[in-house]
Amino acid sequence: MINIIKMTFVAFAVVMSSITAQECCGVAEDFSIVADENLVDVFAIGNTNDINVHVPSMANEVGEHKALFMTGTNRTQVLGTNDRNSLLVVAETQLGHVNLVNSSGNIQHIVTSVGSIKAVTYGKGLFALLSSENEILFVNESGLSKARVVISDKVQTNDISFGNGMFVVTSSDGYVYFFKNPNADDLTLPNHNGYLPSLIYTQDQVTNASVPVRKVFTKFAAKQVAFGDGVFVITHSQDNCVSVFDHHGVAVDFHTREKVSEDNMHLEHKFAASITYGAGTFVVAGSDFSQSSVTILRKGKAIQHVELVDAQGNIGLGISAVSFLPQQKNADQGIFAIAASANNRIYFMTLGGKILGSQETIDSPTSVTAFRAHKHAFNMANTTTANTFENVIRQLGGSAVKSTMFPKTIAGFQMYLDAVGVRYFSAREMTTPNHPDKAKQCGFDHFLPPHEDWAKGAALALLADKLRALVNEPVKMRNWWRPSCYNSKVGGAAGSDHVQAFAVDLDFRSAQSRAKAQGYLCKNYWSSDLQLSIGLGGVTIHLGILSPKGKRSWKYSSYTKLPNSGNCW
Repeated sequence: MINIIKMTFVAFAVVMSSITAQECCGVAEDFSIVADENLVDVFAIGNTNDINVHVPSMANEVGEHKALFMTGTNRTQVLGTNDRNSLLVVAETQLGHVNLVNSSGNIQHIVTSVGSIKAVTYGKGLFALLSSENEILFVNESGLSKARVVISDKVQTNDISFGNGMFVVTSSDGYVYFFKNPNADDLTLPNHNGYLPSLIYTQDQVTNASVPVRKVFTKFAAKQVAFGDGVFVITHSQDNCVSVFDHHGVAVDFHTREKVSEDNMHLEHKFAASITYGAGTFVVAGSDFSQSSVTILRKGKAIQHVELVDAQGNIGLGISAVSFLPQQKNADQGIFAIAASANNRIYFMTLGGKILGSQETIDSPTSVTAFRAHKHAFNMANTTTANTFENVIRQLGGSAVKSTMFPKTIAGFQMYLDAVGVRYFSAREMTTPNHPDKAKQCGFDHFLPPHEDWAKGAALALLADKLRALVNEPVKMRNWWRPSCYNSKVGGAAGSDHVQAFAVDLDFRSAQSRAKAQGYLCKNYWSSDLQLSIGLGGVTIHLGILSPKGKRSWKYSSYTKLPNSGNCW
């Protein structure tokens, strides 16, 4: 399931090792951009910890979103794909860590020596990884280093793009660099005005080289860059404009493509930060959290502004990233995804600027890209080691704080639950024995497990929070941790999930509320990597996460099947 490869190079040590992958749930079958029966086109969207996939349906009702991958505490930095969208690049803020995720969900973890990766592009069979040290590492789809280029100027680089054989790097200092891959057969660059030191890696040796570069000063801080329709469009977020260059690094008019002077190289528009290109259309989004506008740029067409609003009509959604997903059968058609970090939603927009709908996504999304995934990657079996309760807490919208920071008391456990973000269930409720007399026989007044088990309780409480909000009425939680002595006295099974704090019992006010909660778990979590253990009674649900016994379900004699309870059990 997970590829494990190890390779060594003369000047770079690139080590492939296994890393935890999160496979996700079923794919929306009504998704219209499907290349064949096994591949599904999705948007991969990331924040500082997780990568989820969204399956748009190209309709007002957008599709599902599922967890694909978690980087744990290393913090996700950027996303990128190859030209076929079949290989996803997930870079982490930990120095030089990069993950290559293929369509089947297999992952190769690469450790480089170029510093943390801040941007990724793809061209001519190679990923170009821009690092915080102003180095560009060229890596092939197998994870092998092929070349490295160094921008020796003391500038703050921001982004990298590729088009027509040319790589372009932007900087906050206003300089933009145009150069070719050091492995290119022809490094000729008209109007070049300098050279970049580089290394070329072959199987047996490392060769020093110099790459011609054309360095252009754009006057304003250059943020992001995208290539399309023969030109590079560069955003200048502080000055609300873009500049346009051909692949030789010459400033041109966006519509006529004729050369322009430096004084006329900037195209004013509403906001300029994130940018993407697809099907003859550039979409530019602003980083100003007080606005929610995207700008549509097309050659020969008037500039179009599209305002995004939430369900209450509010603006100020904090657009953090944009991407384009083409139709596989017709590259001139497709859909844009716009990530909004202020309300944690992803918006879907047509080429003409029509908003098809939006969907809740992971907290504070920072990046989004198109990706093609095999359907079976969403349904692969998992083990309890493929996730941790800290990751589950993040996945459920909580904060994975360290339990050892809090006193090992009921009050300390309450402070921990508050820090995690649990809303409806208290430490006292979770630790109070259901049968106090039998607990006293075992020497307990309350059941507070060791610190290492607190994350289990927090994860269970976060999921129970969702059920409590769903039914909109009180839900009683009992039987979280049951010490062996107590478990035996109340007739619990010797191998019960409760003995190791892997489960709780939830009592609802009615069978209808239980059925509603059951249906929610079926739809959203039964096929996930949480490895749920589900026991169904008349008004009770036994809810377990990551049980050592694995995913399973059962029914108590009091259970009655009701409408809207799902088809999982």
